[in-house]
Amino acid sequence: MEIARAAKFLGNSLEAKVVLEATPDQEQFLKSFGNILADVFIVSQVEFGKAKGDWVYSSEELTGLKVGIEKAEGQKCVRCWKYSTFVSKDPQHPDLCQRCVGIVTS
Repeated sequence: MEIARAAKFLGNSLEAKVVLEATPDQEQFLKSFGNILADVFIVSQVEFGKAKGDWVYSSEELTGLKVGIEKAEGQKCVRCWKYSTFVSKDPQHPDLCQRCVGIVTS
């Protein structure tokens, strides 16, 4: 990710979506962490699928694991700064992501 940032593809890590291309066992293990993977990687989004594009890296230690870096989808939440496709969907809190709407309304 730092190489993508140095090349000005990303301004900061929260502008990123990580795409993990993994073996079935690796994917099962990584999915066991649930929704915290984005927080662990300090990115806005994580998904599993085909890593493609200019910013794909293969693990030297974990055979079969590839990590792709893409621009995150959606708009920036003004509270947490993560990008989300949910931002602007809640009429009472149009600048917040779904997670932050839940926090400020609880």
